[in-house]
Amino acid sequence: MLIIALICFLTFCTGIVILLGLSPERVALDVESLLKPRQTIKKRALAACGKSNKNFFIGSLIRIRDALELTGRKGSFGFLCICAFAVIILGFSLAFTFDLYYLIPIALVGGVLLPFFSAESAVETYDRRMNEELETALSVISAAYLRTGDVVGSVGESLENIREPAREIFRQFYVNVTVVSSDTVSCIRKMEQSSENRVFRDWCEVLLACQEDSSNRDALMPVVSELTELRLANSEMVTVITECRKEYLGMVFLTLGNFPLLYLLNESWWDTLINSTAGRCAIAVTGVVLLLTSYLSMKFTRPIDLNSRKK
Repeated sequence: MLIIALICFLTFCTGIVILLGLSPERVALDVESLLKPRQTIKKRALAACGKSNKNFFIGSLIRIRDALELTGRKGSFGFLCICAFAVIILGFSLAFTFDLYYLIPIALVGGVLLPFFSAESAVETYDRRMNEELETALSVISAAYLRTGDVVGSVGESLENIREPAREIFRQFYVNVTVVSSDTVSCIRKMEQSSENRVFRDWCEVLLACQEDSSNRDALMPVVSELTELRLANSEMVTVITECRKEYLGMVFLTLGNFPLLYLLNESWWDTLINSTAGRCAIAVTGVVLLLTSYLSMKFTRPIDLNSRKK
């Protein structure tokens, strides 16, 4: 009877999705509309001063969207959002069907974190591509600036040698300083907020110092060399990170595989696990441990990031 009720509920949810025409493309558009809230006077003033007031969640979603677009998986953004909602609904359904109420918060947290976990590889590819292109862009612009002493002209003549995603950052700066405002300092400060890369921000700070004292130009290239060191270190750690993740995924597969195996080996043990308070608590603890270890696994197997290091 419980299985029939579960099937009916899932069929009802599927009918609502079909009736409302909730395709991945439409969901992606709706989520993207949330990423672009209405600009108030305060937000416009902060943007004009080169300051950002985006919260962490919105910023992370924008980063995932940009990463998927760069890696040629733009259409999967809406699919990931639908999968997140499906995980939440399925978790709630299983929790109420089998009286596993401890799974409700776990399903909710797991559904929210699903897009972040699933898009982690795309985000890492995006970060690696951004670091590589920033390394090239900063090196080319710095060399041109050391030769000419004109930051605007250096960026303009270097644009054709810069590829995405770094090109958009410098293109916006060039447009702002040549069309919108002639205040180079404010445009540099606004450009500094375009990326969370710590080396890029250090480079912008040195560039600002150069506007006051041109003798500071010699400090530009040492800042760029940090990105080169980062790229070399990450290339040496790719194999180690991959092996660690494979071992963790294997342990997760063995942990989840124990549940159907337990049902096949001994039905009384399965009944105790599902119907007893101790068994339900064990399932809840297992879910919490899986979520926590998934986060820790991603945290400790990420490529080296200079943003997390102290200046």
